[in-house]
Amino acid sequence: FLAGQITVVEGYMESTAMGMVAGVNAARLLSGKSPVVWPRESAVGSLLNYLQNAVAAGGKTFQPMNVNLGIFPPLDRNIKDKKQKAHDLYARALAVSNDFWDGNYL
Repeated sequence: FLAGQITVVEGYMESTAMGMVAGVNAARLLSGKSPVVWPRESAVGSLLNYLQNAVAAGGKTFQPMNVNLGIFPPLDRNIKDKKQKAHDLYARALAVSNDFWDGNYL
């Protein structure tokens, strides 16, 4: 398990999030449970997806990343207003994150 800046994420919160992923999944494995996969629509899931795709592509175009709206999957509708789009992405991320933690906590 890797955590923190060695995962090549940028930012303190992103490094902390990678530590949380590593810690939760290490604890689950030690408890005989399978690792969990964060939902793609969440901030952590979007960041993990970015990292996994960069590794799968051979790392040739890899750039360290922090959480930003560009790594989230698109909404099911086109929104031109940036503030509204950010709000809708946030609301979706919050909803899936809450569902995730309700169903997958250690």
